[in-house]
Amino acid sequence: MKRSLFLKLVLTLLLSLTLALPVSAFADMTVVLTNKTTVRISVALRYKDAVSNTWVTRGWWNVEPLSKRTFKLGTNNTVVYFHGMSGKRRWGGRQGDGSSVQHTVVSSKFLVKGDIVPSGNNRRNAWFKKTTAKDRVFRITLLGN
Repeated sequence: MKRSLFLKLVLTLLLSLTLALPVSAFADMTVVLTNKTTVRISVALRYKDAVSNTWVTRGWWNVEPLSKRTFKLGTNNTVVYFHGMSGKRRWGGRQGDGSSVQHTVVSSKFLVKGDIVPSGNNRRNAWFKKTTAKDRVFRITLLGN
């Protein structure tokens, strides 16, 4: 009888501790950006933030030619939108594509929540293409020159 009560107390305590953890403790998804070109590509992402539950647009992650860049992203959503650029070349979505969204970007690093326009120079609208995580990993491959 005492053992059963003890196990119930331990399980209750473990459950309470699990529920007390911040959402972000479970939120990290891995992003793998693969650049299969001979130019450096800068990538911006649009994702749903795990803590605030709002859409965030953030740039830029630079990926060197013929290389990969891997990092954690604070989201538990399985959908991320990406936009890449190098000079005048663009990777990502396009108008009329049902899996694309448009958002404003700037040439310098930025982080905006919601649909706020980022501050900075060289503002322009960019199309972001939808990608879906598999096994908590977003694999984004950038092809062509």
